[in-house]
Amino acid sequence: MRKWILWCLIMGVAVVGLNATQPFWSMEPSTRQIELADSLTGFDITKYVINIAIDDINPYIQGWVEASIMAEEYLPFIEYRLTGGTLAVTEVRVNDAVSTFTHEDGIIRIPVDVSAGTQFHTKVYYSGVPGLSPPPYNIGLRFTPVGVYTLSNPDAGRYWWPSYDHPWDKALVDWHIRVRENWLAAANGLRTGITDNGDGTRTHHWVSSSPIATYVVGFAAGPYTEFHQQAGDLPIQNFVLPSQLNNAMADFGNVPEMIQCFSGLFGAYPFEKYGHVVVNMATYAAMEHQTMTTFGARYLDGQQTYESIVAHELAHQWYGNLVTPLTMKEVWLKESFATYSEALWVHHKSGWQAACNYIRSDIQQYYVNWENSNGPHTIFNPAYNLMFAPPTYEKSASVLHMLRLKMGNDAFFQFIRELVIRYYNSNLITAEFIALAEEISGQNLTQFFRQWIYSPGIPNARLAVFHNGQNRAKVIGKSTSPTATLFDLDIPLSIPGSVVADSVVVRATPEGFVTYFDYAPGDDIATLVVDPNNWVLARQLSLEQMRLLSCLPLDGAVVLTWEPYGGGIAVQGYHIFRRSPLGIWQRITANPVSGTVFTDHSVLNGVQYEYHITAVDEEGYISLPSNTLNAIPIRFAFDLGLLVVDETRDGTGAAFSPDDPMVDEFYHRVLDGITFAVWDHASQGSPPLSILARYQVVLWHADDFTDIQLLPNLEALGSYLLSGGRLIISGWKHPSAFDVAFLNRFMPGIEPVYNNSAALISVRSDRYPALNPDPAKLAAPWNGMLPMTYTFAGAQDVLFTAQILNEGIGHNNPAVIRIETDGGLLVLTGFPLYFMQEDEVRMFLNDMVSELLTLPQSEPVGKVSLTAYPNPFRSGLGMTIRTENAGIRSVEIYDLKGRRVLKISGREAYGSGNVRQVHLDPSRLERFASGIYLIRVTTMHGHYTRKVMLVK
Repeated sequence: MRKWILWCLIMGVAVVGLNATQPFWSMEPSTRQIELADSLTGFDITKYVINIAIDDINPYIQGWVEASIMAEEYLPFIEYRLTGGTLAVTEVRVNDAVSTFTHEDGIIRIPVDVSAGTQFHTKVYYSGVPGLSPPPYNIGLRFTPVGVYTLSNPDAGRYWWPSYDHPWDKALVDWHIRVRENWLAAANGLRTGITDNGDGTRTHHWVSSSPIATYVVGFAAGPYTEFHQQAGDLPIQNFVLPSQLNNAMADFGNVPEMIQCFSGLFGAYPFEKYGHVVVNMATYAAMEHQTMTTFGARYLDGQQTYESIVAHELAHQWYGNLVTPLTMKEVWLKESFATYSEALWVHHKSGWQAACNYIRSDIQQYYVNWENSNGPHTIFNPAYNLMFAPPTYEKSASVLHMLRLKMGNDAFFQFIRELVIRYYNSNLITAEFIALAEEISGQNLTQFFRQWIYSPGIPNARLAVFHNGQNRAKVIGKSTSPTATLFDLDIPLSIPGSVVADSVVVRATPEGFVTYFDYAPGDDIATLVVDPNNWVLARQLSLEQMRLLSCLPLDGAVVLTWEPYGGGIAVQGYHIFRRSPLGIWQRITANPVSGTVFTDHSVLNGVQYEYHITAVDEEGYISLPSNTLNAIPIRFAFDLGLLVVDETRDGTGAAFSPDDPMVDEFYHRVLDGITFAVWDHASQGSPPLSILARYQVVLWHADDFTDIQLLPNLEALGSYLLSGGRLIISGWKHPSAFDVAFLNRFMPGIEPVYNNSAALISVRSDRYPALNPDPAKLAAPWNGMLPMTYTFAGAQDVLFTAQILNEGIGHNNPAVIRIETDGGLLVLTGFPLYFMQEDEVRMFLNDMVSELLTLPQSEPVGKVSLTAYPNPFRSGLGMTIRTENAGIRSVEIYDLKGRRVLKISGREAYGSGNVRQVHLDPSRLERFASGIYLIRVTTMHGHYTRKVMLVK
């Protein structure tokens, strides 16, 4: 026997059970009675003799079934099931005497009038064309082009043979199967002979030596060939079509070893033989008919690709066939073991880690994905059409895996072997399963089975991990559920590389449960891993972790902001840790800091620093560290005036999709009279903080609504604002890009409210002229109004309020706001200025920018003067370009659709110093059509554009 060792439970923390004193089934008085009631029939069928003749041409069956019965109480009559197709009963005998009977609504009622303790037998003769059970199963006795086979799970035996078709009445079965002479028949038990009938048919005799539930009584017949295997003294008999032989021999090649593996885990293989018969079926992948699994032909590929199915059906011989659920309310009792045995075989064949991976991907995650699409389901007593769905298979297998964790490895395998011993050739109910698990484990498992077997849902859990700095840790585990189910979870933790126990088991409850444990000196508690071996079925198991939101460099300082410690856990405050490159982490706070903001003034400009934080709880325990952020403090000179950052993506030139030259010209016109530099985000990327730090005012605009680039620039803009900068933001949907850190730091108490409809009529102000949308720049369906706008509920310093159609979302709410920061100032619009009337925007921006430029304006570094002559021009074109302290990067000509039509090389510009001249002769321009063109000069500090007109 291969010994299975649960390494993560070698040494751990004991988990205390609930304080409940009653088992679950006694707390729910009707549960046990409901499980048992249907089986209280007053009789026991001990044996069936099935004599069936198959006419595969017509198709048609006829035969008789003899049942041997022990009356356990007075019986006036006995009932069997036979239904579907044209099947009809032709005669009934009781103790060999012809008897009356009725056959109505699929029930054969036979008067017997026997007293308790009487043994008697009945024989039912029948014939006809068998039908199939209703959807979703559509099974019974099926004819195929190459044979015939039966499937009866869960209750389709009645569609092809008269029987007491319920799983709780198991009986021996003797077969007499008459088929054409060139066929073989495979069935339960051992074949005792084949009789040639001399009429082109042969009768195949099979005898079982163990009782069988009716849903796993089955046979198949066809032009098969046989091949045999051996597992010790156990014969393995396989039936396949000749064309399938090679693939079957490969795919079933490990069955002898598989039987030995499972015998070591569950107890000795319980029956007289094992084998497979391969059929072309669609309903199931395979079916665990007792001693002879029926296997789907499409799962034979000769590569052992579907060996999990082989393992699954073999395990059913113990769990399902030997130990049988009393009713299909208990179907999980068999399918859980068969599905979990797939992972047990992977462990035997490929190792523990492979088994852990299989459990996670093929069992747990498979079920989670199914439930995501189908909603929460309860394992016990599934709906008829969901008996063989993932709750019965993968969810219940996950429960066995968790039970193994909870009981401990030795107790779990003792338990599943004891199930086989106590319920050998018998039936089992869930209440008995629970009672035996509690008996062997010594634990109260009420809550475990309540949440997993009798209730729906898959939980989440968050674990808050703290330590005292002296190798003692505590974990606060809290579970949540998408359903009303309250989950109490055992969750293993592991510290990689630990020299002592590599795992502990902690607990998570809805209220939060605290577990303390010690770990070895040298172990890094920050590397702790949750459930590394995939024991727990959960949507998410996660560590509560501090989150450092921003790390903003200032002039000689760094400002940190973070989220409060989560999970509803009270903390005293927070410690800040810092290191410089190649340095070690040092705590820079003597006492815990309250609040969620800290400014580090003990830094030098130009040096990069890394930071993380920890929380300190009421016992003085320290949380795991947060994420790490870094910052380089810099000097903010603010020695220049206005920088216009153009984030707009070059559009198509349509009214509502302006191209880059159209936007550039707009801002040059509305800022006429104000000296400014331009930074083009599309061509230059994000402006570095060192550039922003030079300018008193930054106007950041984005006039397309599909490509918001603000998010990766928020930290730089935050540093700019906190250092005294003045920032104007105008664009489509920019507030949607503000992260939590930015909102908390700069917009506390302000809620951005989005209105997707084309409904903004105008914005009105007591300080500035109204701003109205420019219809020439809007899409026709917008009817002269702007869509995708924001207003700002809760803002105090309001510059404009929104006028919304029909007083819709945001009506009369702030639409342009002004926010004072620590020395800086933010002006935020809920719409793009480009799409408003140009003259109105000019008046607003001239007033606003002049107000924000508190220092005398100086000429920006890299000022450009461009003169084009003649203008308009008819043939040749000359240019004089004057620059100050800025090298020319390129000179280009664009049409009004934003298409570059000419790039002027450096050798075409002549002159020296800060003055360059360009002359384009008519041959360079002859392909140009009449119209307006834009000359763009790009320097290290931005773009400078002038308009020229060609007249031919």
